[in-house]
Amino acid sequence: IAHQLSQSRTRKLPRRIRNALGADAEFSVQLIEDKASNAYLQILAAMVGRRPEKMRRFVDDALFEQLTQQIRGQAPCVFNRLYLNNVTLMDFFRADGKDHLVVAFKYTAQRVAIADGNLRLIDHGLYANNEIMILSRDVGAGLAQGSLYAHRCPVCGAPIGDTLDVTCDYCGSVLNSTKLEWIVTLTQSRGIPNHDRRTGYNHDDRCQRG
Repeated sequence: IAHQLSQSRTRKLPRRIRNALGADAEFSVQLIEDKASNAYLQILAAMVGRRPEKMRRFVDDALFEQLTQQIRGQAPCVFNRLYLNNVTLMDFFRADGKDHLVVAFKYTAQRVAIADGNLRLIDHGLYANNEIMILSRDVGAGLAQGSLYAHRCPVCGAPIGDTLDVTCDYCGSVLNSTKLEWIVTLTQSRGIPNHDRRTGYNHDDRCQRG
C-alpha cells in the first residue's frame, strides 16, 4: 500500500485525532483498530460466503451496494486459512461533514472453492494481501449510548440480538448510520487507483502532507 508514514508522524497521529474530535473521551487507537478488525472480518466472511447481509450493519449503503455487486459476480468459496497479520490506524482527515479514519490491513489466506458439494483449492499456497479501510463518522457526533461492535445500539444502548437486521428493535434507529458510530465507507486493495472519487481521499497526497 502506498501509504507510508514516518514514525514521528505515526506517534503524533493519536494527538492530532484527539484535537480534531474534541471531547471524545472514548477515542483510543486500540478501540478503533479493534472496531476495524471486527468490521473487516465481517466483510471478508460476507465476500467469500456470498452473503452480503453479514456485513450490512458495518458498512454504509453505497459500499454495501458496491460489494454486493462484486459478490454476485464471484463463485462461492470459503477460507481454508485466514490470518489477520497487522491492523494499523494510519491517518485521519475531515471531508463532507464527516471525520474519516484510515486503517491499513495485512492478511494472509488460502481459499477453497465449493462446486457440486466438492472442495477445490483456489490458492495452492497462502497469499498475502494489503488493504486500506476508511471508517467514517459525522463531525461533532455526540456520545453514543452503546457500540455497534459490542452488540449495543449506539442510539439507545439496547442489546442487538443475533440478527442481520439493520434497524434497532427497540428504538428503530438505523444501525449503520454515521451519526454516532464509526462505519466503513471504503475498502481499497493495492492496485486500485489511489484517488477515491467519493471521498476525495488521495493516499499519495496524504502521505506527502506534514
